[in-house]
Amino acid sequence: MLVIFLKFLHFLALFFGGVSIASSIVQSAHAKAKTPPAPPVQSAMRTLGFMSLGAILVLWITGIALVQALEGALVLNWAFYGKLVGAAIVLGCSAALNFLSLNAARKKTAPDAALMKKFVSGARGGLLIALIGVAIAFTPF
Repeated sequence: MLVIFLKFLHFLALFFGGVSIASSIVQSAHAKAKTPPAPPVQSAMRTLGFMSLGAILVLWITGIALVQALEGALVLNWAFYGKLVGAAIVLGCSAALNFLSLNAARKKTAPDAALMKKFVSGARGGLLIALIGVAIAFTPF
């Protein structure tokens, strides 16, 4: 029963983590239009960023608990460790993006767009690494 609950939380966190894509789309549209988002939109984007960071933390917690419950240890194949590297990149980039956004909001300025873009690209790369790793790690050969 614990494994089912952990899987449910894990998949729910995947959903909430995916919601942050909406924020990236809105941010990209505003960048192309060369107009800053309205204050309520900025607030919504920050909320989506915090939801994403929380979802990533839940993914880490439930993922480690699931591997422990199903495998008995975190000693799996090389692809699993690649997945962890990708997930760590996503976590780091998400934390940095949230920090930059919160810091800019406190100063009532726009965050550094070039730096934000680098972290968004890093998060996408980390996600790609994590997805490839999980596809390989949990495929029986």
